[in-house]
Amino acid sequence: MNFSNELYLWLLDVLFIIGILILPVGLGFCFRPDKMFDLAIRMNKSISTDKFFNAINKPRYKEFYFYRHYRVFGIVIVVVLTICLYILAFHNSIEFVTHVLERVAESEFEKWLFVVLYYILIIAIGLAVVFGVIMFIRPSVLKSFEKWSNHWVDTDTPLICQIKYCLVIIREYSACLLFWEQFI
Repeated sequence: MNFSNELYLWLLDVLFIIGILILPVGLGFCFRPDKMFDLAIRMNKSISTDKFFNAINKPRYKEFYFYRHYRVFGIVIVVVLTICLYILAFHNSIEFVTHVLERVAESEFEKWLFVVLYYILIIAIGLAVVFGVIMFIRPSVLKSFEKWSNHWVDTDTPLICQIKYCLVIIREYSACLLFWEQFI
């Protein structure tokens, strides 16, 4: 058995154990949320979580320097990422790179993972080039994205909204798994 298979089995074991540990908490929130909130309040009496949540919710305004020199940063981002994209996608053909990645892989899972990560890298570089062009031409377009990204974790939203969001993610993930199983 090679290292990637052992790592994969270890990750499955860890996720299973975490799932077993989290299952009672999830069931408690589903069937008795009032009791779970009371339990959380009793547990938080010794430690105030407001201090921690205020640190998480505090915006981080680090973009002033980038806005001041937006043309320089825009050009640098576009040039460097265009070179990366050219080397990864066009200098060596995509078929050649995926063939090399498949030869490096030791298992079928690694072959699939390396190829998918390669395509994700190319897409991410393409999106970063678009952001670089936007930053060079008109950085004010990124204001809404900047406002959203400055607020890291929204601890002020009600817990029920976060639970609904998690359920939507689980439903979409399940649909993706069912779709993927049709091709296996």
